[in-house]
Amino acid sequence: MYKVGDKVVHQKEGACYVKALTQMKMENTNREYYVLEPICDKKAKIYIAVGHDKQQRIRHTLSPKQMKESEEIAASTETDWITDAKRRQQSYAKTISCFDFLEVLIVLKELTVQNAKKRLSSSDAQLLLNAQKLICSEIAIVADKDYEVVAENVNRILSAESVEL
Repeated sequence: MYKVGDKVVHQKEGACYVKALTQMKMENTNREYYVLEPICDKKAKIYIAVGHDKQQRIRHTLSPKQMKESEEIAASTETDWITDAKRRQQSYAKTISCFDFLEVLIVLKELTVQNAKKRLSSSDAQLLLNAQKLICSEIAIVADKDYEVVAENVNRILSAESVEL
Protein backbone atom coordinates (compact mmCIF):
# COMPACT_ATOMS: atom_id res chain seq x y z
CA MET A 1 0.00 0.00 0.00
CA TYR A 2 1.21 3.45 -0.88
CA LYS A 3 0.71 6.61 1.15
CA VAL A 4 0.14 10.20 0.10
CA GLY A 5 3.56 11.74 -0.51
CA ASP A 6 5.21 8.46 -1.58
CA LYS A 7 7.48 8.51 -4.59
CA VAL A 8 6.60 5.81 -7.12
CA VAL A 9 7.45 4.85 -10.68
CA HIS A 10 4.68 4.26 -13.19
CA GLN A 11 5.46 1.91 -16.07
CA LYS A 12 4.66 4.47 -18.77
CA GLU A 13 4.76 7.90 -17.09
CA GLY A 14 7.93 7.48 -15.04
CA ALA A 15 8.38 8.88 -11.55
CA CYS A 16 5.29 10.22 -9.81
CA TYR A 17 4.16 11.49 -6.45
CA VAL A 18 1.18 9.88 -4.78
CA LYS A 19 -0.88 13.04 -4.39
CA ALA A 20 -4.08 11.62 -2.91
CA LEU A 21 -6.29 8.66 -2.22
CA THR A 22 -9.80 9.16 -3.55
CA GLN A 23 -13.08 7.29 -3.80
CA MET A 24 -14.66 6.90 -7.21
CA LYS A 25 -17.75 5.05 -8.29
CA MET A 26 -17.17 2.58 -11.11
CA GLU A 27 -19.75 0.05 -12.26
CA ASN A 28 -21.99 0.77 -9.23
CA THR A 29 -19.10 0.09 -6.85
CA ASN A 30 -17.13 2.61 -4.82
CA ARG A 31 -13.42 1.97 -5.14
CA GLU A 32 -10.40 3.68 -3.70
CA TYR A 33 -7.81 5.04 -6.14
CA TYR A 34 -4.31 6.41 -5.87
CA VAL A 35 -3.98 9.77 -7.60
CA LEU A 36 -0.50 10.02 -9.13
CA GLU A 37 1.18 13.15 -10.44
CA PRO A 38 4.04 12.49 -12.89
CA ILE A 39 7.05 14.75 -12.37
CA CYS A 40 7.37 15.14 -16.15
CA ASP A 41 3.82 16.46 -16.50
CA LYS A 42 2.50 18.11 -13.36
CA LYS A 43 -0.87 18.79 -15.01
CA ALA A 44 -1.51 15.08 -15.63
CA LYS A 45 -3.23 12.83 -13.12
CA ILE A 46 -3.12 9.05 -13.18
CA TYR A 47 -5.69 7.01 -11.27
CA ILE A 48 -4.70 3.53 -10.11
CA ALA A 49 -7.17 1.31 -8.26
CA VAL A 50 -5.87 0.40 -4.80
CA GLY A 51 -5.13 -3.30 -4.78
CA HIS A 52 -4.48 -3.27 -8.52
CA ASP A 53 -1.17 -1.42 -8.31
CA LYS A 54 0.84 -4.50 -9.39
CA GLN A 55 -1.40 -4.98 -12.42
CA GLN A 56 -1.24 -1.26 -13.21
CA ARG A 57 2.55 -1.37 -13.02
CA ILE A 58 3.68 1.00 -10.31
CA ARG A 59 6.44 0.44 -7.79
CA HIS A 60 8.32 2.38 -5.15
CA THR A 61 11.39 4.25 -6.34
CA LEU A 62 14.79 2.83 -5.59
CA SER A 63 16.72 4.11 -2.61
CA PRO A 64 19.75 6.30 -3.39
CA LYS A 65 21.98 3.35 -2.44
CA GLN A 66 20.16 0.93 -4.77
CA MET A 67 20.32 3.51 -7.54
CA LYS A 68 24.06 4.03 -7.11
CA GLU A 69 24.67 0.27 -7.16
CA SER A 70 22.62 -0.06 -10.35
CA GLU A 71 24.50 2.81 -11.98
CA GLU A 72 27.85 1.15 -11.14
CA ILE A 73 26.71 -2.18 -12.58
CA ALA A 74 25.38 -0.54 -15.75
CA ALA A 75 28.61 1.43 -16.22
CA SER A 76 30.64 -1.78 -16.22
CA THR A 77 28.19 -3.78 -18.33
CA GLU A 78 29.16 -4.36 -21.94
CA THR A 79 26.23 -4.19 -24.31
CA ASP A 80 25.74 -5.59 -27.77
CA TRP A 81 23.65 -3.85 -30.38
CA ILE A 82 21.00 -6.17 -31.75
CA THR A 83 21.39 -5.70 -35.48
CA ASP A 84 18.00 -7.17 -36.42
CA ALA A 85 15.69 -4.16 -36.04
CA LYS A 86 12.53 -6.16 -35.34
CA ARG A 87 14.21 -8.31 -32.71
CA ARG A 88 15.81 -5.21 -31.15
CA GLN A 89 12.45 -3.42 -30.99
CA GLN A 90 10.79 -6.39 -29.32
CA SER A 91 13.63 -6.96 -26.87
CA TYR A 92 14.04 -3.33 -25.84
CA ALA A 93 10.28 -2.69 -25.64
CA LYS A 94 9.87 -5.74 -23.39
CA THR A 95 12.73 -4.59 -21.15
CA ILE A 96 11.34 -1.06 -20.88
CA SER A 97 7.84 -2.35 -20.11
CA CYS A 98 9.20 -4.31 -17.13
CA PHE A 99 10.59 -0.97 -15.87
CA ASP A 100 13.42 -2.52 -13.85
CA PHE A 101 15.81 0.39 -13.26
CA LEU A 102 19.04 -1.51 -14.03
CA GLU A 103 17.72 -3.23 -17.14
CA VAL A 104 16.21 -0.04 -18.56
CA LEU A 105 19.43 1.86 -17.76
CA ILE A 106 21.42 -0.69 -19.79
CA VAL A 107 19.00 -0.27 -22.72
CA LEU A 108 19.28 3.52 -22.39
CA LYS A 109 23.06 3.24 -22.41
CA GLU A 110 23.07 1.14 -25.60
CA LEU A 111 20.58 3.37 -27.41
CA THR A 112 22.53 6.51 -26.43
CA VAL A 113 25.80 4.95 -27.62
CA GLN A 114 24.23 4.01 -30.95
CA ASN A 115 22.62 7.44 -31.31
CA ALA A 116 26.03 9.07 -30.86
CA LYS A 117 27.40 6.89 -33.68
CA LYS A 118 24.50 7.18 -36.09
CA ARG A 119 21.05 8.72 -36.02
CA LEU A 120 18.51 6.24 -34.68
CA SER A 121 15.47 5.07 -36.61
CA SER A 122 12.21 6.62 -35.45
CA SER A 123 11.29 3.40 -33.59
CA ASP A 124 14.64 3.28 -31.81
CA ALA A 125 14.40 7.01 -31.05
CA GLN A 126 10.99 6.42 -29.40
CA LEU A 127 12.48 3.61 -27.30
CA LEU A 128 15.30 5.98 -26.31
CA LEU A 129 12.77 8.60 -25.18
CA ASN A 130 10.76 6.04 -23.21
CA ALA A 131 13.86 4.66 -21.48
CA GLN A 132 15.15 8.17 -20.78
CA LYS A 133 11.83 9.22 -19.23
CA LEU A 134 11.82 6.23 -16.85
CA ILE A 135 15.46 6.53 -15.81
CA CYS A 136 15.82 10.31 -15.62
CA SER A 137 12.51 10.87 -13.84
CA GLU A 138 13.40 8.29 -11.20
CA ILE A 139 16.85 9.78 -10.67
CA ALA A 140 15.30 13.26 -10.49
CA ILE A 141 12.65 12.34 -7.92
CA VAL A 142 15.09 10.39 -5.73
CA ALA A 143 17.76 13.11 -5.87
CA ASP A 144 15.15 15.90 -5.63
CA LYS A 145 16.50 17.52 -8.82
CA ASP A 146 14.93 19.01 -11.92
CA TYR A 147 14.06 16.41 -14.57
CA GLU A 148 15.53 18.43 -17.47
CA VAL A 149 18.86 18.92 -15.67
CA VAL A 150 19.06 15.21 -14.86
CA ALA A 151 18.21 14.26 -18.46
CA GLU A 152 20.96 16.54 -19.81
CA ASN A 153 23.50 15.11 -17.35
CA VAL A 154 22.58 11.49 -18.06
CA ASN A 155 22.76 12.08 -21.81
CA ARG A 156 26.14 13.81 -21.47
CA ILE A 157 27.56 11.00 -19.32
CA LEU A 158 26.26 8.21 -21.57
CA SER A 159 27.38 10.04 -24.71
CA ALA A 160 30.86 10.47 -23.20
CA GLU A 161 30.98 6.71 -22.61
CA SER A 162 30.28 6.15 -26.30
CA VAL A 163 33.32 8.28 -27.19
CA GLU A 164 35.52 6.11 -24.97
CA LEU A 165 34.34 2.87 -26.62
